[in-house]
Amino acid sequence: MATPEAKVKSAIRKLLKGRDVFFWQPGATIYGATGQSDFICVIRGRILCIEAKAGKHAKPTPNQAKFMQDVTDAGGVALLIYEDNTEMIHHAINLLRGKA
Repeated sequence: MATPEAKVKSAIRKLLKGRDVFFWQPGATIYGATGQSDFICVIRGRILCIEAKAGKHAKPTPNQAKFMQDVTDAGGVALLIYEDNTEMIHHAINLLRGKA
């Protein structure tokens, strides 16, 4: 049975594929960057990072929050996505595609 967070990730994956977004999901290894987001996307040369969480009170870890802030500081977009706010991904994709 899928965990609640796995269900959120599945919904995000389906949304990104449906919008024809280039993305990957970095695996958690000892060689990866600490705190990487669950989804790394590139849209028209800009980065969109998505951290998936289940439950409205779930928060990113300090390392995840720092990674997201670093992405934002570098001119990218970082989103924290729960079950009920996936529409934010559509808005970010439209913004990065110049359709906002």
